[in-house]
Amino acid sequence: MANVTVAEATEILGKLPALPAAGAALEQKRKFRQLEREKTEAEILAKERLDIMAMRRMWSKWLLFVIISIVAFDFFVILAVGFEWMKFSEGYIVPFFVGESFLKTIGLALIVVGFLFNKDNILKK
Repeated sequence: MANVTVAEATEILGKLPALPAAGAALEQKRKFRQLEREKTEAEILAKERLDIMAMRRMWSKWLLFVIISIVAFDFFVILAVGFEWMKFSEGYIVPFFVGESFLKTIGLALIVVGFLFNKDNILKK
């Protein structure tokens, strides 16, 4: 058996006559299968988008809880230092702690805005 390249096979198949009698019925079946395939792909994509939205809703609630916890804890520490319930011998610890917590809050907010509420991530497909 001789080796045939893809180009040669394409050329040979292009020279074959079309079957006119069954052509319309086959074309209709082909279009119907194509529509079924597109419908299935659209259903899968819609399900995936709904799952992503549910996941984002859950994560946004958790991140909101984390941000509220950080702010509440910072508020407690500032009150404790102000009312002298807590005392630190070094003067830089409280400003460092508050600044670090502020940066955490900003970082979490950037995550929320950048990923959880980014509509482009969902609509790209």
